[in-house]
Amino acid sequence: MFTILSHKLRLNAAWVGWECSMVYKGVEFSVTAVAPGIWKWQFRIGDRAVAGKTEARLYLLAVRRVQLRIDRELKKSGDGIRAGTRPSP
Repeated sequence: MFTILSHKLRLNAAWVGWECSMVYKGVEFSVTAVAPGIWKWQFRIGDRAVAGKTEARLYLLAVRRVQLRIDRELKKSGDGIRAGTRPSP
């Protein structure tokens, strides 16, 4: 599950320039439309910031791709590091 933190979710809105922040598995991330079908995204796990772009015609497909990337990064960290936290010594 993910939680939408933006109040601007309108399915009929013009997407370019639109940004939405969400939380997925304790990681806050944002997705921004930069052009029709092009989405810029970013998130932070611990001290590491990850950002990129994806092509998707549908907003929810772009969000899902970011969620899958978060899953890969969490798996790579191996420590169970969640957004902004560090493992205890």
